[in-house]
Amino acid sequence: MIEPPHDPEALLVALTLAPATWSRNRFFELYRDPAVRRARRRASLVRHVAADLVGRAEIAPGRVIEVRPIGGDLHRVTYEVAAIGLRRATTIDALELSLLRYVLRRAARAPDAPEARALGETDGGAADRARIEGTLARMRATTGPTAIGAEQGGGNTSAE
Repeated sequence: MIEPPHDPEALLVALTLAPATWSRNRFFELYRDPAVRRARRRASLVRHVAADLVGRAEIAPGRVIEVRPIGGDLHRVTYEVAAIGLRRATTIDALELSLLRYVLRRAARAPDAPEARALGETDGGAADRARIEGTLARMRATTGPTAIGAEQGGGNTSAE
């Protein structure tokens, strides 16, 4: 059985930025763990909110209406996609908010993306990037797809 990463937050980051890295079909046993299933749901939420704000081919981008701290590290994000009459409010934590801003900056291909600023970013993404990289660093090296591939004979080998 494949052990889950040390930190479900690290898996959240990985599943948000590269969802196919830990596919449910390939790592079915991993997804029996409730913490891993929750991380997968949280990553899906962040990706869907980002898609709503960036827009799709046939739908204009949405806009952030409000980001309000509601206690602890939780934030209430309210946004709308006027083209389809959607108004949505969701509660996300500080890491999810950092991921959302990061994904929006990447989609805009600009460090100063207006959507990221609307979500309360003030430093061009430096704090978000540091939080995301720090969280990813907590993932077990032995549970990653590269390590698993190596166990199955598909990893990187070097001749000595």
